[in-house]
Amino acid sequence: STPSTPGAAATPSNKTALTKKTGLFSSLRSEVNIGNLKATNKGAKLVELEERQTGQVPRKVFLDYIAAAGGLGFLAILLVLLFLDRGLTTFTDVWLAEWIESDESDDLKFYVPIYVGAALLASVAVYCRSIFFMVVMGMRAARAMHAKLLGVVLAAPMVFFETTPSGRILNRFTTDTEFVDNVVLQNLQQWFNCIFPVLSTIVLVSLSLYWSLLWLIPVMGLYVLLYRHTVSATRDVQRLEAVSRSPIFSHFSETLGGISTIRAFGASTRFQAASERLINQNTRCNTAQYLLTSYSTLILETLAASTVGVAALLPTLSFEFGNEVNVALAGVALASTLEMSQYLKHGTRMTLEVQKAFAGIERIVEYIDNVPIEAFGGRPPPQGKWPSSGEIAVTDLCVRYRPELPYALRHVSCTIPPKSKVGIVGRTGSGKSTFLTALWRLVEAEGGADGTGARAVCIDGVDTADLQLSGLRSRLAIIPQDPVLFNDSVRYNLDPFGEHSDADITRVLGVVQLAQLVGTFEAGLGHKVTEGGQNFSVGQRQLLCLARATLRHSLVLALDEATASIDNETDAVLQQAIRDMFADCTVLTIAHRLHTIMDSTVVMLFEAGELAEFDDPEVLLSDPESLFSRLVDETGSAAAHLRDLSRRSATLRTTEPH
Repeated sequence: STPSTPGAAATPSNKTALTKKTGLFSSLRSEVNIGNLKATNKGAKLVELEERQTGQVPRKVFLDYIAAAGGLGFLAILLVLLFLDRGLTTFTDVWLAEWIESDESDDLKFYVPIYVGAALLASVAVYCRSIFFMVVMGMRAARAMHAKLLGVVLAAPMVFFETTPSGRILNRFTTDTEFVDNVVLQNLQQWFNCIFPVLSTIVLVSLSLYWSLLWLIPVMGLYVLLYRHTVSATRDVQRLEAVSRSPIFSHFSETLGGISTIRAFGASTRFQAASERLINQNTRCNTAQYLLTSYSTLILETLAASTVGVAALLPTLSFEFGNEVNVALAGVALASTLEMSQYLKHGTRMTLEVQKAFAGIERIVEYIDNVPIEAFGGRPPPQGKWPSSGEIAVTDLCVRYRPELPYALRHVSCTIPPKSKVGIVGRTGSGKSTFLTALWRLVEAEGGADGTGARAVCIDGVDTADLQLSGLRSRLAIIPQDPVLFNDSVRYNLDPFGEHSDADITRVLGVVQLAQLVGTFEAGLGHKVTEGGQNFSVGQRQLLCLARATLRHSLVLALDEATASIDNETDAVLQQAIRDMFADCTVLTIAHRLHTIMDSTVVMLFEAGELAEFDDPEVLLSDPESLFSRLVDETGSAAAHLRDLSRRSATLRTTEPH
């Protein structure tokens, strides 16, 4: 097959980067964009600005939290416990007042048991309410929201991790998750401890000093006005602080990753200065939070003091106007009113804190709802052994990483015969790795024979576009340029699902010449692999990845520049193992060193996102005008050796028995 004529590249539309601004703390908002890349052309930047919500916390955030905590049923149980707790506490106060007003001749045995019983029941209700809310509902919500957040991030496509700084993700799993785990629970607990006493006080006051409600209601209105006056700024600054925190995580992570390079180039001072700038911006947001808290506290204290003063005058004024008042009940009401001023003050603060906490939860809900996830549904792969031969048919394949970006691959069409050894070459950015990502559906393909994407890639006649991702990827094998090992045993890294015996694993290790090394370990196959496989060399890690791929018995294997970071000796071992273990498989090799693909049966050469050449390497090398021939000639003195390798491989293929 020959590649089709490439089509024209798509032209991305322009977009002006939008940032949300309001009047309050606009200077802070303009500063917290440090650490994010800026551009005016959509698609010209890889990392987008982190979005920040404005206005009220959506009702959906509260409903999602309630659902995670157990739903309306659990909420109803909590409300019953809250009313029972406060009702019993109020009853003990009223009962004590009745006891004081009673005649001395009344039997104490009538009042004491009821008072003690009500107090004990109130204590039990408080304990049950606290345990049910903090432990049952709180832990349930924390587990559910963390599981959803983790599930969404793990299911996100690769493009999400390419466009989202790691610090932004870390921010969601650390500080923002702390709001779900701890902050919102503590604030809601204190909010309950303030609001329900206020409700019970209103009931008491209405029973004894009912006319004082004319004063109490306006006072409560003042607290509501104060809340509305400060809640917008408090909530907005909390969001600013959260956004300003992400660049700190990103910068710290990037600095750790490149610490050797930073020191080698003497750039430590510059990176330290950048870190200080980011921390200063976050500190400014924190300072604004503290100032707002101090401001609201000052007004609340002033209002509370005024409330206490007026409350103290009420009984005197009542007597002055000749009203009959139950002295004991009035005393309880007065004491409760004095307490209520403190509850109103603290309750208003806690309402502001609850809003701040839910602004943090809002960021988690935003990720859960908005982070794109891969399409894990679809048809299961065919029963039995599939792929059965390893034929790959590509029809009019077009790939781009985001809708606003130009195509990374354009109208690629070819058929790779079964058992082919395919060398994929091309300059940086030509589309080599993108071709493999399309086969594995790390990026969803566009195009196809009918223009809808159907049958863009078929393996052994099976359209992969609507296959279950887990089923598709489990039937293919890949060895990436950066070998991936997990912090577990050697056995787990080679056979994570426990499908093979130790004898099979040892046999495969022998093929890749690692059996002797593993045999020297005291624990053998149970030897612990450290994080990232740091207790193995890069070459040994690649060979372990090859052993893992071999155990899967897949008929399609891809190597994405797997030999780029290893020495020549390990490269030779790797190449020989591939020839021995995957002789009857289709092997796709992206070449970093041309000598690794000179024995290929087919060469695919990509140029600017197009499949420019697709043929036997000997045929391409025989044409001095072919791009592959020119690429070999650019190696200088090694060109003759490469051509000789190709000739010898072609001769061996023709003489080998079929």
